[in-house]
Amino acid sequence: DGVRRTTDSTFPYIYPWDTTNLIDGSLHTIFAIAYDRIGFNVTSNVSTVAIASDNIGNITAPIATIENPLHNQTVSGLTNVVANVSNIEFNSVDSVLFLVDGVRSYTATTYPYIFPWNTSALSNGSRHTIFAVVFDQLGFNVSSDVVSVTVSSNVTTDPDAPVVTIIFPDPSVNNIFSKSALGNSVTVVADAQDVSGVTNVEFYIDGILQGSDTTPLYEYTWDLSSYVTGIDHTIFVRAFDPSGNVGAAFARVRLEP
Repeated sequence: DGVRRTTDSTFPYIYPWDTTNLIDGSLHTIFAIAYDRIGFNVTSNVSTVAIASDNIGNITAPIATIENPLHNQTVSGLTNVVANVSNIEFNSVDSVLFLVDGVRSYTATTYPYIFPWNTSALSNGSRHTIFAVVFDQLGFNVSSDVVSVTVSSNVTTDPDAPVVTIIFPDPSVNNIFSKSALGNSVTVVADAQDVSGVTNVEFYIDGILQGSDTTPLYEYTWDLSSYVTGIDHTIFVRAFDPSGNVGAAFARVRLEP
């Protein structure tokens, strides 16, 4: 229903959803957002499900549609996102929640259900998704289909990602580190360059975010004590520029006792 419930980083990706206290016949929406290690993400289709339980309620759910803008339309400036609600009396609607790119952006509580979306600050040519969730006064809700639009604006962005270089350990050689000789810690050093500047650099060990730095040279002190010896470990560094572009580099290290 547009509310973040959990995250899962291990396949198979599962969320154990407890529906015990939900009203029988109530409709709920489910969708997932998947993130890769470079920072890109994609949203699944929205699924609407009905609850079968001992909690009896009104099973008539509203029907929601986005009437404006149309799917694949180009929008600019102040755009009125209009949701239509059918299969229910207007005075039975409690609220209409509008989400842009999966983020709660506006709630309308009176008819007509309009979200004045200001796209002026969004990048020219950027794509965005919109959908609405309608709640009735009994607590039932349903989502509209997802509408994708393209923004036309005067905002231009730097299309190039930062160039990331791991200075230490050297990615070009087979690094073998002795935990005891290093005192169970080593400082990972990286450089990142971008014409628009670098806003943040993140350090991952074996795919898990461990730290970040905003000041060059970018460093992270890696605590080796809990890492297994005799196998390779991956150091992955991501750098972001003000336009949201992401550059990355990685190195491998074998740990020995």
